[in-house]
Amino acid sequence: MLSIDAARLDTLRQQGQLTRRARRGIERESLRVTEGGDISMRDHPKSLGEPLVHPHITLDFGEAQIEWVSSVHSSIPDMLEQMRQLLAFTQSRLEPGRERLWGLSVPCPIRDEDRFLHAYSQDTRDTHQGLLAQLYRVGLRHRYGAMMQAVCGVHYNFSFPKALWPHLGVERNEGYLAAVRNVRRHLWSLIYLYGASPLVHPTFVDKRSHRLEPVGADALGLPGATSLRIGDLGYSSRAQDGMGLAFNSLESYTGEVERGLTTPWPAFVEIDRLGREAGRRLQISPAILQLENELYAQIRLKPEVRPDVRVLDGLRRHGIGYLEIRTLDLNPFSEVGIDSEQAHFIEVLLWAGALADSPELSGDERTRLTLEFRQISECGRDPGLVLPSTGAAVPESGEALCDALEPVADLLDAACDQSPHRQALDAARRRFSGKLPTLSEQVIEDAKQHGGLVALGNHLALRQRQRLLDCTSTFSAAPHEVQAAASRETLEQLRRQSAGQSFESYLQTHLLSRG
Repeated sequence: MLSIDAARLDTLRQQGQLTRRARRGIERESLRVTEGGDISMRDHPKSLGEPLVHPHITLDFGEAQIEWVSSVHSSIPDMLEQMRQLLAFTQSRLEPGRERLWGLSVPCPIRDEDRFLHAYSQDTRDTHQGLLAQLYRVGLRHRYGAMMQAVCGVHYNFSFPKALWPHLGVERNEGYLAAVRNVRRHLWSLIYLYGASPLVHPTFVDKRSHRLEPVGADALGLPGATSLRIGDLGYSSRAQDGMGLAFNSLESYTGEVERGLTTPWPAFVEIDRLGREAGRRLQISPAILQLENELYAQIRLKPEVRPDVRVLDGLRRHGIGYLEIRTLDLNPFSEVGIDSEQAHFIEVLLWAGALADSPELSGDERTRLTLEFRQISECGRDPGLVLPSTGAAVPESGEALCDALEPVADLLDAACDQSPHRQALDAARRRFSGKLPTLSEQVIEDAKQHGGLVALGNHLALRQRQRLLDCTSTFSAAPHEVQAAASRETLEQLRRQSAGQSFESYLQTHLLSRG
C-alpha cells in the first residue's frame, strides 16, 4: 500500500499554491452510429474540418470513430467544459435523425468487420501524412482485426509543476518514473471503480475464441467483470507482452520502445510477405510496433509536445513532459465521457504516487501486477477475489487505499476554493464499501432495466445527444468553425508539400528517423 513520505508532504504544504500549477488534458473517442444503433457508413462530416490536421477533432482507427483532444488546462472544470463544447459542436454538425454518438466503450453491433472502414482512406491520399496514417491503420487491421480497434476510451494526460521536483529533492525524470511505478501498483483501483465495459455484444467476439457467457438477451460477459475493454479481448498485443516496461529508468523505457520499433515479429513478417505477393504494403514495418502510438501500455511517458519531434526522440532529448493514463473506459453516464469525481480521484492518486516511497519494479512484481490487472478487469467484482499485491479483498484494499490518500486530498484541497478532491475520495470510498455502485455495476443494472445492451446503448446515445445539444446555446460555435476552416488550409499546404516527393521516399525517411 502507498506509504506517503511525511517530509515531502510537509514540504509541499509549505509551498502553498504550487499544486495549482499542474496541467492536464483529456482525449476521448466515440463511434458515430445510426439512429438504429448500427455503425455509421457516412464520411467524417466536412463541417468539422480536416481530421488529419485538426488540433482538437480528429479520427482514431475508423472513419466513424471520432477522437477529441482537449487543450492543456490549469483546472479540471475548464478541461471538462472544453471537452463538453467540442462534443456539443460535433453533435450539432451530425445530420439530425441520422447519426448520434455511441456512449459505451464497447462498440455497437458490427456484423461485418468490413463495414468498419479505417480512417483516412479517401481525401488525404494526396498527402504523405495521410498515406502514412492510412497505412498504419491497414497494418492494425491485419495485425489485430478491426473489432479490437473499435473499442473507445478516455486518456488522461497530466504534468506535474516543473518547480515541484527541486522541492522534493529529485530529478524530474526520476520523479515522474517514481509516480508511474506507484500509480501502476494501484491501477486496480481505477479499473474497479470506473471500469464500464462488463458486457459486449456477441458480434464483438465473432470468430474469436473467448470464455464469455450469455448475459441477458443480447450481451456476453464474465461474472464479476469490470472492463473487458482492457482485457485480452480488448486492447492487447501478444507481440508486446515481452516488452519489459519496468519504468525504472528513462533509458530502459526508451530502449524497450526502440526495440519494439526495430524488432520484427514473426506474425508481422508474414503480413509483409503477403503484402509483397499482393504488390502493396500492408503495414509500415514488420516490427513489434509500427509507430510509438501502437504501444498498448496502461501508462505511457510523453515528452513536451514539439512540432516534428517524434515521441522517442523527444523523450531522449528533453525528458518526460507528461504522463498518459490509458486505462479509463468511457463513463456512459457522463456526456463528456469522464466526470469531475473521476478526474479528481485520478489526480489525488498521481500526486500520492509522486509523494510516496517508490521502489523499483522487479520482474516478479511486474508479472504479479499483470496478473492483477487481468483479474480486476475480468472478475474484479467477484467478492472472493483477493488482490495479490495487498493480500486482501478489493473492498478492504480500496478502503485502505482511500485512508492512505486522505492527506494528499486534503493537501490539494487547501489550494482550492472547495474540497473536490476529498469529495472524490469520499465517493470512491462509498463505491468500495458498496454504498454507491461502481460504473460496471451500474451498466449491468441499467442494461437489465432497458432490455439489453443495445437498448441501453441507444438510450444513452439519445440522452447524451440531447444534453449536448442543450448546451450549444451556452457557447459560440464561431471558434470551432474558424478551426475547421484553418484545418482545411493546413491540409492544402500538406498537399503542396507532398507533390515533389514519392510516398515510398517519405516512408523510408520516416523509418530512418527512428531512435
